[in-house]
Amino acid sequence: MSRIQFDFGALRLLPGELALLGVKRPLLVTDPGVRSAGLVERVLATLDGVRPPVFEDTTSNPTEAAAEAAMALHRAHGCDGVVALGGGSAIDLAKAVALSVLILPFGWVSPTWQGGLGLAAIGVISGLGQILWTQAFRLVPAAILAPFSYTSMIWSIGLGFLIWGDMPTAVLIGGACVVAMSGLYILYRETIRRQSQRPVLAAAAGDD
Repeated sequence: MSRIQFDFGALRLLPGELALLGVKRPLLVTDPGVRSAGLVERVLATLDGVRPPVFEDTTSNPTEAAAEAAMALHRAHGCDGVVALGGGSAIDLAKAVALSVLILPFGWVSPTWQGGLGLAAIGVISGLGQILWTQAFRLVPAAILAPFSYTSMIWSIGLGFLIWGDMPTAVLIGGACVVAMSGLYILYRETIRRQSQRPVLAAAAGDD
């Protein structure tokens, strides 16, 4: 659960709270008004032997550019925590930086408008393809359609090589062949079974 310290002179508790969280190199996020009021120096004075970097360019409505600048300062100084000093804007920006630290290992990069259109196109085309694929299963037996699904492996390998230069490994090709051959064998078996059942059904109809 969150800990809230509310008291006169609660600022003196900051070093202990940071130690409790294991934070040794915090980033201090604030704004020019708080800095001009002398509050930043009061906070720094409580941190004995620690001189954290200060990001003070927080605007009234924090922007993505401000978050990226704060994150750059966070990375440059090897910070392991964030301290917000100020009102809602500084707190919101500090939370954005802390959240960015969590997703940083995944290498998130904000897409350009061209990239955003591409992502939207992928969603629309994929959804349309799924609808058509579902309709196909309504009209044709699954055993006949199944082999066509294996062409996706061919497309994936081919496009991966053409676009990113990925060379498929022997294990990948071998596994794809096993999956495809298994599916083709099931198609062959189901086809033979249906053909063997037709004389029986015809004989039953003749008895009626």
